[in-house]
Amino acid sequence: RGDLRQQAQAMGVLGQMIIVEASFDKVPALLKSADILLNPRLVCPGVPQKLLNYMAAGRPIVSFAGSGRILEHGKTGLLVYDNCPEGFARGLLQVIGDAELGRKLGTGAQTYAAQRLSWSVAAEMLETAFDAALAERSN
Repeated sequence: RGDLRQQAQAMGVLGQMIIVEASFDKVPALLKSADILLNPRLVCPGVPQKLLNYMAAGRPIVSFAGSGRILEHGKTGLLVYDNCPEGFARGLLQVIGDAELGRKLGTGAQTYAAQRLSWSVAAEMLETAFDAALAERSN
């Protein structure tokens, strides 16, 4: 937390930030209270956990494409492809300026998460894989 504050102070943006420390059980409510959720990570070899939480929160997401591969541009998030801060800011401003787009992205992300990323879906996929492995072993 101190490092974040120092960085923000050095950049001259600390006065425009609200830094919230919260226990894990408070995070879902905080995410749902946000107007827009941001993923400024340029690259990620997998799927950042934060994106799964963001999608479940049903809020619009702006993300760099390199770490937002799970998102579908314009449907479940707004992907920024040029990996530059200016492009990211333009994406953020686009969502801020278009409330309907924000609603569409938030709803799309939450629906995708519920239909494709829930524990029940993961359990079904695992069960299918186990059934296939057992069937192959029996042959």
